[in-house]
Amino acid sequence: MDNSLGYIKKSGIKVKLADGKTHEIKYDMNALEYLQECFGDIKELYDIDLEDIKNIKIFLRAGLLHEFPENEAPSLFEIGKLVILMTIDIDGEIITYDLNSFEYLSEAFGVPMKDIMNVDLRSSKKAKTFLRAGILHNYPEGQAPSLFDVGKMFDIETFADFNTILKRAKLMMPSEDIEKSVTEALLKSLPDRDDIDSLDEKKTM
Repeated sequence: MDNSLGYIKKSGIKVKLADGKTHEIKYDMNALEYLQECFGDIKELYDIDLEDIKNIKIFLRAGLLHEFPENEAPSLFEIGKLVILMTIDIDGEIITYDLNSFEYLSEAFGVPMKDIMNVDLRSSKKAKTFLRAGILHNYPEGQAPSLFDVGKMFDIETFADFNTILKRAKLMMPSEDIEKSVTEALLKSLPDRDDIDSLDEKKTM
């Protein structure tokens, strides 16, 4: 987009994502409109929990809207694929864990993202759940194999060695990094909270 008139003064935060491209997370008025549709009043945006993976995906999508033509921005699921948090090598097969994977695990195990790696996986069902999360990256939304089908893909030896396999996990991007990028870009774009409060005060006068 030609911004020769210079209306958008603030630059965003640049981050390299899983598509190999460097993207700029930036919050313009379209991003604000999208965030308000998701969360409500602008004042709510200052208190959103960015340890919640779905919220991270929403904020990341909002911050990337400016890079796409109208109505052509990636879905939340596609946004989730852009952030790879870790990979695991199982007998030469690389399993990829992105934001969607961790969102699935967080919901399945009932724990926040930061506690996922501490879940006891001695249950075969939990191990299958963990493996399924890593397979989500390879499929369109809603088309990944079921837990039963995932169970057919891996033998008992994989389960027996699972904790050892997890120790070999390769960290690609700490979750804190994407949270930090989103937060910094948001703080650069949003007006000061005091300014918002003063606008409300003027409305009531």
